[in-house]
Amino acid sequence: MINLIAGFFCSFFLHAFLFSFFFNINFNDYSEEKIIQLPVSLIFEEKIEPKPKKSSSKNIKTTSSSLSEDAKSKNDFESDVNSFFSNLERDRDRVEQISTQSEVLKIAAKIRAEYEFLWQKPKNLPEDLFVKVLISIAPSGEVVNYEILNKSGNEVFDRSIRIALDRISSFDFIKNISRNDFEKNFREFNLQFSSN
Repeated sequence: MINLIAGFFCSFFLHAFLFSFFFNINFNDYSEEKIIQLPVSLIFEEKIEPKPKKSSSKNIKTTSSSLSEDAKSKNDFESDVNSFFSNLERDRDRVEQISTQSEVLKIAAKIRAEYEFLWQKPKNLPEDLFVKVLISIAPSGEVVNYEILNKSGNEVFDRSIRIALDRISSFDFIKNISRNDFEKNFREFNLQFSSN
């Protein structure tokens, strides 16, 4: 009997593990960062008991006042529901905007890293040199042109930057960006090189 119970529990936990493994369920992955709080308001309605009938004229007045209270209560409820959904929509838009900004920053960092990887920085330079470059990129990821906006005044430093800029002809990962995000952030891309 004990062997049957032990076998059952071993089998149960083994199957639960395999199920969570195949369906990518992580029971420890519920951190506070992943919990999104939504603004929720609870509405408590008070039931209105009808008043006893005394006379017909008063009854008409009571009915019309209770109807207006019901309409007011219904309007308040609809207003709260509309407010809830507009807040929910605003929060969803904010999360999408943060996600888009994060993706844009990652792509900008990739572009910068590729140039810095290929740049052979000259040695023994003054620490205050910098060059600002404007890079024009096509939606296909091809580097169309670059323009040095301001030179450092040090020919060796400037030439090393031009050589690095000439080495990259396209960025394949640019193709995955939405057209709107591309036009807004990467059609023309500023990059700065500094000697320090």
